[in-house]
Amino acid sequence: MHKALNCMPKGCEYGGIFYKEGDRVKTQDPCLECICDNRHIQCRLKMCPMLPEPPPPSCHILQRPNTCCPRLLCQDG
Repeated sequence: MHKALNCMPKGCEYGGIFYKEGDRVKTQDPCLECICDNRHIQCRLKMCPMLPEPPPPSCHILQRPNTCCPRLLCQDG
């Protein structure tokens, strides 16, 4: 009698991509930071810095597509 061997590599699969233990897992949500941990994908929300509201004179808040946190942009001078 033969024992069945578990030949599954240790890691995670997400979106058809295999990730090794400890690898960062890219998701469609730019505000999630995910890693492969013990064959599970563990995620946490990114913390964005507080920005002044309203922005100071000659500054504006910029939110780029596919990014999580807005940035404060100010003109020099």
